[in-house]
Amino acid sequence: MSVECRKNFVSNNKLCINCLRLHYGACMSKYKCTVSGCKGLHNSLLHDSAELCSAVKNQTVGERGIETVSNTTRFEGQPEVAVLTYGNKCVLLNTFMIFVKSADGYRIKLRGLLDNASTICVMREDIARKLGFKFKSANQSITGINGITQSSKYSANIEVSNRDYTFASNVQFSLLPKIIDAIPVSKLNISDLNIPASIELADYNFHMPGQIDILIGSELFFEILNPEQYYLQEGNVILQNTKFGYLVTGTLPQSQQQANCCLISEPSLDITVKKFFELESLPDDSKEITKSEEEIYCEEHFVSTYKRDKTGRFIVRLPIKENAETLLGYSKENAIKRLNGIWEKLNKNNTMGTLYKEFMNEYELLGHMEEIKNETLDKINYYIPHHSVYKPEKTSTPLRVVFDASAKKQQVVFL
Repeated sequence: MSVECRKNFVSNNKLCINCLRLHYGACMSKYKCTVSGCKGLHNSLLHDSAELCSAVKNQTVGERGIETVSNTTRFEGQPEVAVLTYGNKCVLLNTFMIFVKSADGYRIKLRGLLDNASTICVMREDIARKLGFKFKSANQSITGINGITQSSKYSANIEVSNRDYTFASNVQFSLLPKIIDAIPVSKLNISDLNIPASIELADYNFHMPGQIDILIGSELFFEILNPEQYYLQEGNVILQNTKFGYLVTGTLPQSQQQANCCLISEPSLDITVKKFFELESLPDDSKEITKSEEEIYCEEHFVSTYKRDKTGRFIVRLPIKENAETLLGYSKENAIKRLNGIWEKLNKNNTMGTLYKEFMNEYELLGHMEEIKNETLDKINYYIPHHSVYKPEKTSTPLRVVFDASAKKQQVVFL
C-alpha cells in the first residue's frame, strides 16, 4: 500500500496519525517518526519524503537555541498542532485543587487551572450536570487565541472554596464540553526538584497528566494570591503561595511536544450586534439577486392573483403545479374514512360533538369554507381530512379542529 493510500485510510477512519489508534485529545505516545532527519509527530508508515523537505525548511535556530518545527501534515479529525520546543524547557502551568459546593450541599474536589489571561471562569459541562447545578441559558460567545470563537449555551452560579474553607466565593461559570487537553501532556521528571517538606502544594500531582475540570480567570486570580514565594533550581521554578496552597510555576529542563494557551475572552456587545446585522441585512441594490425558477413563479403568481377584502386582509390563490393532479392522486376516499372515524367519536361524547358542530358552523359563517353542491371532476380536486384535539380541562379552547393537509395516503406528495 502506498503512503498516500495509508494516509487516506487514517483520515477516513479518523485515526491518530502518530499511534494509528482511535482516541480523542492529544496523543500520549512518546514515539516519533524514525525516518532519518524527520522526527515528526506522525507514524513512520505515513512518512513522505516531501514532508522531510518541508520540515527542514521550517526549522530555525535562534540566539537562545529556540527550535521551532512545524508539522505541516494535517489529516481530517486530527487537530492542527505546532510542535514547539523552547530550548528543551517545559513551562509549568498553574494547576491546583479546588472545592465546589454541589446542589446537594456536598463539597467536591476538582482539578483547576489558574489563568489571568481569561476574562471569564469556565467549568466542564459534564461535571456541572453530575453535581446537579441549575443551568441558565447564556448563548455566550467566547473568543480564544487567534480569534477562534466558540459558544457556551449555559452558565451556572457556583460556590468555590479552598480546603479549609478560609476562602470562598460565589462565581458565575460558563459551561463548555471541554476546557483543554490533559496537563501536562506527559509525566514530568521532578526527581531533582527539592521541594521543602513544609510547603503545602496546591496540586501535589502537578507533574502528572490530568484533566482540567475548572478554569479560574482574572476575576479571582489576584484575589487568591498570597505574597510568599520560594525559588528553586536557580530561580527557574517558583513556588507561589495562594489561598489554595503553593503553585508550582516556571520552567523545567525537559521538552513537551505541545504548546498550550488558555487566553479566552468575551467579545464586546458592539461587535456581536454588528455581526448580527451583517447576517440579517439584505444585499445592496447594486448586487444582482439570483432567484430560482420556483421563486420567480411564486412572485408572478402572487402579483397576478392577490386581492384584498373589505377588512384589508390579503387573499391569494394557492399555487398549483402543472402535474398536481397526477401527484396528489385520489384523496376523497381517505377524507371520508377519517370523517367516519370522527362521527364515531362525536356520537360517544355529546359535549365534544356540540363543540365540533359549533366550530364548523362558525367556520362557514366567517367565509373560511363553503358547501360544494356540484362537484366538478374535470378540475383538480383535493379533500383535506380533519380531526379534533379535545382537552376538557382547558376553559378557553377545550376543542381545536386541525385540518390535516399532510395526511398520509398511498401517494408520497401532499397538498
